[in-house]
Amino acid sequence: MAQPLHWPDVKVEFGDGPKASRSAWWSRLAVARKDRAATGQSGAGGASSGELRTAIITIDGRRREAQYRPGTSDKKVIEQIVIERDYDLRASTRHGEISDFLDRQRRRGLRPLIVDAGANIGYFSCLMARLAGPSGIVLAIEPEPRNLELLERNLLSNRLENVKVHSCALGASEGSAKLGLYKPANRGRHSMVDAKARPTIEVRVRTLDSLVKSAANNNAGWSLVKIDVEGYEGFVVQGARETLPLVQTLVMEFSPELLKKSGVDPAAVLQMLCAQFKMIYRIENSELIPASVSDCLAGDNQLELVFERS
Repeated sequence: MAQPLHWPDVKVEFGDGPKASRSAWWSRLAVARKDRAATGQSGAGGASSGELRTAIITIDGRRREAQYRPGTSDKKVIEQIVIERDYDLRASTRHGEISDFLDRQRRRGLRPLIVDAGANIGYFSCLMARLAGPSGIVLAIEPEPRNLELLERNLLSNRLENVKVHSCALGASEGSAKLGLYKPANRGRHSMVDAKARPTIEVRVRTLDSLVKSAANNNAGWSLVKIDVEGYEGFVVQGARETLPLVQTLVMEFSPELLKKSGVDPAAVLQMLCAQFKMIYRIENSELIPASVSDCLAGDNQLELVFERS
């Protein structure tokens, strides 16, 4: 039976907010990049985000800010997460809001640990960082320099210090790869799958296993992992063999068409995940619907899947 999702009152205001001040951020971004470079993480380079606007997001009366580039897909990213409720991890607990889920973990002595793979401009990372609280950790992973710069701005504007930013892509092994850049109006569609995409940039590739080992010592498990990497999910899963047994809930974009295009068998990806997780759900029309492997492979339509350990 489908399980209804109960979302709070949400209001988003675009365009009328003040323009973000570029000069006010530059020195703080330089410090952030310096800190990241000191820990072995690559920087965003000299890419510019251009003119920025501030979206005011109010959730249950609490105000948040997200900076975005007018005329691009940034607004759509925020709408998908906040209004259309993509990646509704509140649903993934099946027992209320994600904050309650994280509170239960804290009471059990577990530190909330969250991974945002394919962080884009960082709104999801910001939301999860607030829910995880000061004791939690969020890993925000984004390889594209302009998206990364805006991600950093959004973290700074929301005064979030529990997010570790990694400028890299995830894959099956360590190395580097070409990232195909999509048109400027949609910077959420950059992909390592489309070899014909132009232009391309060289990006560092890490495995999720290697990142999480250095992120939190002696952790008992990862609360939530979100993977949205435009068809490269199969390789990310291959590079997470040690991490997956420690994950409580996984939310992943699943596109059989893109997986096949990348040379990965969609059935093999599901087989690996089903060996780790007991339940599969798909998010559809604000509902969490139980799904089987055959359901997920019935066509080439893209699905937002939730995998739960118990």
